[in-house]
Amino acid sequence: MASKVLFITSEVMGRGDDRLGQMLMANFLRLLDESQEKPQTIIFL
Repeated sequence: MASKVLFITSEVMGRGDDRLGQMLMANFLRLLDESQEKPQTIIFL
């Protein structure tokens, strides 16, 4: 399996409602932890 690197460049996901974007990002990261294929590295910029 190839190594994967995830770059996260924002506190929110998407544009518009920041509250919704924060909830989406939090859920994405939570689900990523439960995923079968996890990235080797996550970089927050």
